[in-house]
Amino acid sequence: MKSICILFVCLFISTQFTNAQGNIDSLKNQINAGTDTNKIEIYYTLFWEYLYRDLNEAKTMADSVFAVANQMDYYTGQGMAHDAYMNIAILQTDFEKAKYHIEEQKIVNIAINNVFAQSSYHQSIAHVYYYQSDFDSAAFHFNEAAQVYKELEHLDYYSRMLVNVGGIYQQIGELEKAIQYFIDAEEVLNSALDDLDTRFIVANNIALIFLE
Repeated sequence: MKSICILFVCLFISTQFTNAQGNIDSLKNQINAGTDTNKIEIYYTLFWEYLYRDLNEAKTMADSVFAVANQMDYYTGQGMAHDAYMNIAILQTDFEKAKYHIEEQKIVNIAINNVFAQSSYHQSIAHVYYYQSDFDSAAFHFNEAAQVYKELEHLDYYSRMLVNVGGIYQQIGELEKAIQYFIDAEEVLNSALDDLDTRFIVANNIALIFLE
């Protein structure tokens, strides 16, 4: 049960990419082609390719994103760099550094008028609290992210945040709360775009609760 909950919480924090060596080689060959903006995108993609296989290389890619973005005074790229540094800090269990980069990313997102600035902040900070085993704070911030997605009528992500909260309650044994969040998420999914991954996790976690 715990592995399923953890997987779902990680799933909706940041976009992860495939990690085939051929893909890495292809991306490296593209670094010097195109604009500096394209270069940032490639470095950021390479960061995700390396994150779970070579943390030192992932850090190098994050540094490259940050350096090019600062040289261009490109806020979006700076936000991507802070996102990368946040994920590295979480893997290193340096949660205070992770929170610092989340705050910096929020400042960038507000500066560029990103409508998801608040939801991204709450979602990321919930991720950190989750790995600190501060489940009350994690649930609170996932709920806050859910409300922003609801207001923006981003129903697929609204439902995912509800399932994140349900997964936390399921993990700590508050099964009545968990199943209510899963049921609420299922109701949202009925009016959202088809999201088979989320539907599968909702159904699977509800089944596990009844097995308990």
